[in-house]
Amino acid sequence: MFAVTAYVFNNQYIGRLYVSADSGRTWIAVGTGLHNVPIVSLTHIGNSLYPGASLARVYHSTNMSSNWEIDTNGLASAYVTCLTSIGTTLITGSERSCVFVSTDAGADWISRSAGLVSSFQIVILSLQSEGSTIFAGTYGGFFYSRGTGISWHDMSNDLPPHSQVVAITATDGALYVRTSGFGLWKDPLSTVSVQSHEQLISSLHNYPNPFSRSTSLAFTLRASEQVHLDIYDVLGRKLKTLMNAEMTRGSHSVRFDGSGLAGGIYTVRLTSKHSMEAIQSALDK
Repeated sequence: MFAVTAYVFNNQYIGRLYVSADSGRTWIAVGTGLHNVPIVSLTHIGNSLYPGASLARVYHSTNMSSNWEIDTNGLASAYVTCLTSIGTTLITGSERSCVFVSTDAGADWISRSAGLVSSFQIVILSLQSEGSTIFAGTYGGFFYSRGTGISWHDMSNDLPPHSQVVAITATDGALYVRTSGFGLWKDPLSTVSVQSHEQLISSLHNYPNPFSRSTSLAFTLRASEQVHLDIYDVLGRKLKTLMNAEMTRGSHSVRFDGSGLAGGIYTVRLTSKHSMEAIQSALDK
């Protein structure tokens, strides 16, 4: 069992890593090389321990000694907020609307954030893995992804609006979600649709892209569904709802008129009860 603590003394950050071999009754400080590192999260793969630090760093060591290696390639300047792992894959959350994934033990990181959209600027507050599924809690949303986070799907419908999901755990066949201000929520894992639901939305795209005044948004439904088509700015604020209707199976298109918007990058999100796709569209003015 491992734990991290952190505090500031005389304007200096003091971090500590502890290990317990008796279920938490006694603790021993280890990892002397991390004493002045702002550790905010911790995970492991086999015998390798991975502490995440807020200064865009993930460390690793196989012996918890003072010899810690730093893994930052691909993390840019992202503030690391949380860490988890699936098998030999590492997943880290950040404050920059991004989840980063490493499939080579932390040597290289790539952004895997398609679909992480909410009505607030996305900050990844919590991560939890269960089987081959990753759960992510954010400011204003709760998401899941299969495998290594290639795409994310919103499952916030049953939570209060704008819930900040600060902690997630799965135990005894149940998924627990702790929110800031709205309490603790529970759902049996057997009813969580992450393993069994077919993706009912496909092929969301727009043309032209970039566009100067308007663009055509096209998508295909594999079954009749109630769908929402919304436009968000780069801060995650919803600007427009282009569609909120029951749509039949098949191909559909909607016109996105950007005449009242400033030039820039906008996120288009198409959501049904169990599926979601998001793309980015560039308005050139």
